[in-house]
Amino acid sequence: MDGHFIQGVGDGVVEAEIKPDEEALQQAKQFLQHADSAINSHIQRVANLIDGYQSPYGVELLSTVHWVIKNEGAQTPEQAFYLIQQWNERKKQLMTQQHVNAAWVQLAQQNWI
Repeated sequence: MDGHFIQGVGDGVVEAEIKPDEEALQQAKQFLQHADSAINSHIQRVANLIDGYQSPYGVELLSTVHWVIKNEGAQTPEQAFYLIQQWNERKKQLMTQQHVNAAWVQLAQQNWI
């Protein structure tokens, strides 16, 4: 997808912001003008969730925390952090308790958990 519909994922920079390709953005806007309102509602829900988390790491963090809540039974941010630390060395080094806490709050505030 990187380079075709979005930019910022394949550049190897963890903090790079994910942005849509301008042509793809115009095509998407045109499609959404004629789309069912439910589609726009879902898109807005995701947009609200990732607000402030538009980097590849931010999206990975949100999705990882969501996964351990929904699929591994984490009941607290501390449990989520512990479970994430068991996944692999990369996540263990990258995802801090503070980051997991922030993602947990974002997921809760946006009614994803």
